[in-house]
Amino acid sequence: RLRLAQAARLPMAQTTASVDAALARRNGDDLATTCFELANAEHVSFAASSGRTLLIRQDAAIPHTGGCIWETSYALALWARAHLEPIARRASKRGAPLRVLELGAGCGFLGLALAHMGFEVVCSEQPGVLANLVHNVLANEPRALGLPGACIAEVLRWGDSEDIAALTGAPFNYVVGTDVVYIPELVQPLLQTLWQCATGETAVLLCLQQRCVASHRLLLEQAGFYFARVEHEPLADSVELVRDFATELDCELLRLTQRREVIDPGAAPSAAGQATGAAGAARQPPSEKKEKKRQRHEEEGGPHTLQRVGSSGVGAQQGGAAAARDSRAPWRPDADADASHSERQQRRR
Repeated sequence: RLRLAQAARLPMAQTTASVDAALARRNGDDLATTCFELANAEHVSFAASSGRTLLIRQDAAIPHTGGCIWETSYALALWARAHLEPIARRASKRGAPLRVLELGAGCGFLGLALAHMGFEVVCSEQPGVLANLVHNVLANEPRALGLPGACIAEVLRWGDSEDIAALTGAPFNYVVGTDVVYIPELVQPLLQTLWQCATGETAVLLCLQQRCVASHRLLLEQAGFYFARVEHEPLADSVELVRDFATELDCELLRLTQRREVIDPGAAPSAAGQATGAAGAARQPPSEKKEKKRQRHEEEGGPHTLQRVGSSGVGAQQGGAAAARDSRAPWRPDADADASHSERQQRRR
C-alpha cells in the first residue's frame, strides 16, 4: 500500500500499529505476515520496560534498509528484555550503567528499547538514515523523561576509523546489530568495525536471518579471526515469543566475545590490512600457509610478494570485494590495469 501510494504521489494516511497487540493477537497469521504488516505502518508503538510507550516513525521514502523495523530487531529486543534487562537494572542501581553501541540502528527501535531497560545506548547509522533516527531518539529518549537509561544517535560508516574514534561512550559493554549481514562486500567492514569498537570485555550480539547464504557463510568463516569465541545463543531456551521468531522466521543470535589483540593473520587480507593499518599497528607476520606459498613461488622462479588491499572505508572495501571473498587471492585490483593477461593470471594464482 505504501509503494502504491508513493507511485501515485498520493498522501499517506498516518497509521500507527501496536507491536504488542500484533504479536499477542495474530488471528491465525504467521509471524512473517504480522511483521510485514508492522513494517507497512507509518508508526509503530511498543510498551517499553520503563512503563512508557515508544512511538517509532518508519519512513518508506528512505532509499536504504534503515527505513523500517526488521524482524530481528523485535526478536533481539524481546530476548534482551528476558535475559539482559535484570543485569542492566542492577548495574544502573550501582551507579555504573552498562553501555551499548548499536550498528545499523535504522529507525532506532532496538536501541530505544534497550535504553528503556536502563542501558546507555549509542545508535549509529549511515548519514542518509540519520535524520529519521534522530527524530525517533529525541521523541523517546528516557533520560529526557526522567527515567534511567539514555540514548543518542551518531554517524558511523563501517570501516571509517575517524567515525569510530569520534563515537561517544566507549568502551562499550555490548555491541549489537540486527540484519547487518546481507551482501558479501560488507562482511569485512562489519567485522573490522566490531573489532575496533570492542574490548576484551565486550560482548557482540548479532541477531540475523540468512538473507544471503554467501554473506552468512563468510561471516562465520571470518569471525573467529577477530574474536576468540564465536557462539550461537540457544533461542529455543528463551521466552515463547523469541522461540517463535527462531522457529518461524529462522532468526539466530550470534555472540562474539574475547576480542583478539591483533587480527589473526588468516583473516581475509583486505580486512586484516585495513584494520591493523587504521590502528597504526605493526605489520603482522605471514601465516604458515602464506609462507609456504612464498617458498613455492621462489622455487618456481615467480613473483612472491603478496600485496594486501589496505584502503580504508566501505567504498574501498566494496572495490576489493573479490579479494575479500577469497582470502587465497590477495591481489590488488588496481594493479591489473596495465598488466598483461598472463601477469594478471599469475597474480590471481
